[in-house]
Amino acid sequence: MKAKYTLKEVQEAVKCNHSVAGVLRQLNLRPIGGNYKTIKRLIFKHN
Repeated sequence: MKAKYTLKEVQEAVKCNHSVAGVLRQLNLRPIGGNYKTIKRLIFKHN
């Protein structure tokens, strides 16, 4: 499945939130297991 967000959108969400759950909510994703893993991996990969 193709991602519904861009790297820029993730970077902006990370700047505005203190938690992965907050990032997910800003990207309109449900804060559940698979989404956590995917976003955390993306965050660590791109610092």
